[in-house]
Amino acid sequence: MLENIISSHNSVICLNGESLNRWLIPWINKEATLIAADGAANRLIKLGMQPDYIIGDGDSYIRDDVCSNSKIIRIGDQNSTDFEKCIEFAKEKDLLPGLIFGFSGGEIDHVLGNTQTLLKHGKKQSLYFLDSYTKSDTEMGVKIGFPLSNERFCSKVTLGATVSILPSVFSRITSKGLVWELDHQVLEPDGTLGIRNRTQDDFIEIYVEEGKVLVIIDVT
Repeated sequence: MLENIISSHNSVICLNGESLNRWLIPWINKEATLIAADGAANRLIKLGMQPDYIIGDGDSYIRDDVCSNSKIIRIGDQNSTDFEKCIEFAKEKDLLPGLIFGFSGGEIDHVLGNTQTLLKHGKKQSLYFLDSYTKSDTEMGVKIGFPLSNERFCSKVTLGATVSILPSVFSRITSKGLVWELDHQVLEPDGTLGIRNRTQDDFIEIYVEEGKVLVIIDVT
């Protein structure tokens, strides 16, 4: 179930995107380790939260006086992003599954880079992001995103929820519970994309027969 996947995280990896906001804070496990990618520490602190670790190459301004209780780890490797540095740290410390905040918002190259990184490193729901968006003047929505590769995903969902299945390579997909079902459907980055489908049942199944995709589903 989506709620079970979300609540299973051992760490929260915070990126410096504008979607790191107060709407997502209630989803954090209180026992989870907070890892901030460099300047994301400033956003966390403004939200009243203290990161356990601040990881990156140090190119973003971090106030030492407000991060005095955080362990700062500088990694100068310019061949990996701060996001990748956080993932490798979480793997090393056995802190996966990891929930990612701040995935979107800000500069478009960062967002696309985050997507590539997630697809590269995420396996078996070891990494997944939550992202908030405005549904109306008084209501915010939340989406979950995670990679699937040669595996089957089943979950209880909200009836009528939006489901997008975005291929990173040649992929073949079969689904159950969607308005526009996929029956051994081929999805490709330069071909057919599975964007903005919807659930017609309160339980769905997505089977990635081959390839790798990014699945994004409405949680609220």
